[in-house]
Amino acid sequence: YLGTVAARLRKDAVTSKMDQRSIDRILQEFPGSDETQQLQKALLDYLEENAETDPSLVFSRKFYIAQWFRDATTEAEKSMRNQNPKDEDSSDGPQHAKEMETTGEIMQRAEKRKKFLRNIIKTTPSHFTTLKLNSDTVDYDDSCLIVRYLASMRPFAQSF
Repeated sequence: YLGTVAARLRKDAVTSKMDQRSIDRILQEFPGSDETQQLQKALLDYLEENAETDPSLVFSRKFYIAQWFRDATTEAEKSMRNQNPKDEDSSDGPQHAKEMETTGEIMQRAEKRKKFLRNIIKTTPSHFTTLKLNSDTVDYDDSCLIVRYLASMRPFAQSF
């Protein structure tokens, strides 16, 4: 069973990388500097737009928001844990300064992503239904590609 899961994860990672042109096209349509956040926004918009025709998409949307929020929190916690033992060993030198900067960047990125997701949660669904900008940008196949691409970037998928 684990072999099947690993093979599927590898296949998804390869196919999502092969279709980079579609990913780039979607990224161009959504403003922002964080690639992951842009793809998340595209997927969430697609799920919101199509929730009227398929009610299960409402739950999918909530699941992805919760999963991404958890990932951001875990990333920040992991960064803090990795920093703490090093603080006890030595707190001087250029290596320590570089590690602190990297930890700070990771924390900043995680907080930015969590803020983005909180704003998505706070936005009422009626606001999304009035904005139909996404319907031409992302279709079902694109949404599947986004899901595979984002999943391939998660730590678990990268361990295979």
